[in-house]
Amino acid sequence: MIVRRLATPMLVLVLAVGLPCGCGRRAPADGESGTAAVRTLLCPAAGRAALDRFLAEGIALTVREADGLDWRSEPVTSGAPLPEGAVPDPARLVLADAKGEPVPCQFVAQSRWPDGSVKWVLLDFQAEIAPGSVARYRLSANGPASPAPEHPVEIMREDETGIVFGNGRLRLTFEKTRPGLIHAIELDGEPLVVPERPVGTTLVNEDDVVYHASAPDRLEIEHRGPMRTVVRVGGHYVSEDGRTIHDGKVGYDLRVAVYADKPWVGLDFTLRNDGWYGYRNESRRGRPRPRQWLHLKSLSLDVPVVSSGGEAAKASLGGKTIPVAPGDKAALTQWYQRAPENARGQLGIVTHWGTTNLAPHALAAGMNKLYKGYYPAWTVNGELTAGRGVTEGAAALTLGNGRTIRLVNDRYVENWPRGFAAGREGADEPVVFSFVMFPEGGWWPDNVEAFRAGTYRFEGGRRKTAHVRLTVGKPSAAAAGLPRTPLRAVADTAWYRDTGTVLPLSPETGAAAADERLAEAMARYDRAQRAKVVTEAGDPAGPYYRLKHHLYKKVSIPSLWALYPDIFYGWMNYGDLVWSHGYCSLHYDWPYSMLIHWLRLGDREFADVAEAMVRHRYDIDQYHVEDTAPWLGGFQRFEKGEHGHLERQDPRNRQWENNPGRSHTWNRGLLLHWALSGDPRSLDAAEQNGRAYRRFFYDQHRLHEKEALPWREFRTPGWAIESWLALYEYTGRPEYLDWANELFDKTLLAMERENGKIGHILPEGRQSAQFVAFILEPVCRLHHHTGRADVLSFLRRVLDWQREAGMARGLEKDGLYFPVLWRESWTEEIGLDRQPMFELSQDYGWLFADAYAYLYRVLG
Repeated sequence: MIVRRLATPMLVLVLAVGLPCGCGRRAPADGESGTAAVRTLLCPAAGRAALDRFLAEGIALTVREADGLDWRSEPVTSGAPLPEGAVPDPARLVLADAKGEPVPCQFVAQSRWPDGSVKWVLLDFQAEIAPGSVARYRLSANGPASPAPEHPVEIMREDETGIVFGNGRLRLTFEKTRPGLIHAIELDGEPLVVPERPVGTTLVNEDDVVYHASAPDRLEIEHRGPMRTVVRVGGHYVSEDGRTIHDGKVGYDLRVAVYADKPWVGLDFTLRNDGWYGYRNESRRGRPRPRQWLHLKSLSLDVPVVSSGGEAAKASLGGKTIPVAPGDKAALTQWYQRAPENARGQLGIVTHWGTTNLAPHALAAGMNKLYKGYYPAWTVNGELTAGRGVTEGAAALTLGNGRTIRLVNDRYVENWPRGFAAGREGADEPVVFSFVMFPEGGWWPDNVEAFRAGTYRFEGGRRKTAHVRLTVGKPSAAAAGLPRTPLRAVADTAWYRDTGTVLPLSPETGAAAADERLAEAMARYDRAQRAKVVTEAGDPAGPYYRLKHHLYKKVSIPSLWALYPDIFYGWMNYGDLVWSHGYCSLHYDWPYSMLIHWLRLGDREFADVAEAMVRHRYDIDQYHVEDTAPWLGGFQRFEKGEHGHLERQDPRNRQWENNPGRSHTWNRGLLLHWALSGDPRSLDAAEQNGRAYRRFFYDQHRLHEKEALPWREFRTPGWAIESWLALYEYTGRPEYLDWANELFDKTLLAMERENGKIGHILPEGRQSAQFVAFILEPVCRLHHHTGRADVLSFLRRVLDWQREAGMARGLEKDGLYFPVLWRESWTEEIGLDRQPMFELSQDYGWLFADAYAYLYRVLG
């Protein structure tokens, strides 16, 4: 069995492959081509069966409703894998419902197999699902062509001046030369947005300077088709007197999605700070780069609405209906009051000078009693009221003509503070309806300086994305909400494995096994995975550090998040996990673990957690700067950080957080999420990781000019190979495989050859089992894709040396048997006569099963 790695506050191992298929292959000798050994992670019989199955009957797909909502023609965007050789052109595909009737669906090839056939196809269709039920479909290459929707999305204009597109009811205009995001929105021929006041964004900085969206620096159709078309508009912030922030590096991206037949628009808004973080060794020609951090007081996405009719507009904000006449302004904000000491034993700002200096909205809610919890606040023309509890992430504006506009934000409470606002400056001015991504009166980090300034600190290289739905219609027609996690169409577990698109992947739960012990172990393993996301699946928790979760008997990741919102919720923290003195920044690929077990076990909770983790991974955990030192730019941020809260850093490191790590970057979870969802941010971040490794090895270390590049440790080349192979597997671009081959040749293979070609990689003959364990799966994957005999023999030598040096060489001492030399400290604890050849911890030793299973499959 192959063991998959991931990190928690202590290492947890995740099984991710099935048993050997029984079709063993002879490994070619070093001089042979090795083609017979290609794709040994996939049983050839399974691959042939998948192709035959698809050609005969297609793929069964299931969409499951888990939010208790009744969806009528709700858009579904999902990636589906296809067997190699099955579909040369996605236009041949058809999607049928449970009755066998074709439904309108658009198909876009995301990636292709080496023979040019489609590997991953992205489907866009609309599903009818009752609360708590499932909708079933079948994807095939047989049958009539897909029917067209009643109101397909069409591009009316795409030229050097801008873009106009819509679906027959909605019509949106984007102009390249005018400031703003969306310059016109029409519904059924009537304007919704004031033509001279486009949809925009307002940012107020620490000096109370107001910035708005520039004219677009980037305007493109990112995804197109009759069921869904997405326009991406990007630019920078500029003040009325022409100033920018950090030379234009602080900006925005807005992805605008229009769907067939729908009177609503999907808005994915991203705040970007592409400035430098200013890490301790972030230098250029020996000179340090300055910190280009953003300190903002508020940020909103604004929709100036055409208001007609004799009556004033009315805003529905968190259960309050508030008139919006000329001169009126109303806002709803959702807050959370931290206790003086959180569950991690860290002090909050209220302990610095007492409880009477809380923010006004906290005092209005009666939070001066050291109460800890959520509360909403309403501000109407300067008057403040507040309550306790949470409000839904939605607000509505009803105009004088009876038309209702609704803004809905998903995962609203988890990303506190958030809010909505509606205001009208004068009789001749439109009503501006806003989603408030960073409301005035908040602050970050939780320290005195930020509190007194009333600013959010947004460091260089970070991003933050919010997902908003803008709905137009009569009140009864307004959307009730958003799915907690976007609806996805999923195949059965075996399909992902047998097509060779998600490998390795262990059997689905309950898979039969001839060995009763293995069956029992698999059942325990499945429960261990479910325990991460399903509270009832776990055992009672014990105490950990200062977290008191043992009082709640059983916990899971979702329950931990909900139990400790001051640790895990909030716009900077939601989606991450605590590890040691900081957050793990999703190191060791937590999103990948969540996604593969969603595919294996089907529990929707895996998908919910994965979605939150992926958003954190591509926004907060990525250093989104490439114009910087090649050992920093584009890598994943380091583990055990505090997301910019430097006061909570380790006392030895409070000037900055640790550097992003070339030895600590993973992207397979991002790529699987992109394949399953089509989310372009996941692909962008994964490709940025690939470019980062390219710059580091080729630009800085001139790999292409050298015969060998000896390395003082080998996680860095090992994980670069893993990153490039993941990109090769999911995008199909051959250069990633070429880079992985060359890096393996000139680092791992060259180092082992120089040291006797006997299996140890470092010259002194001492190598950490931790490092060896982490390079094994990339080496297996490289052989899987290339069939290279020298890769296989390298793997065998390394495993032989590691086993003989101590992994499987136990001893007896004073009547006790020690099966494995787990760690060097045992030389003192039990008085060993000889020093182990390497440090081997119990946690990392399990990962060697990964490569042993692979060798067994190849060699039989």
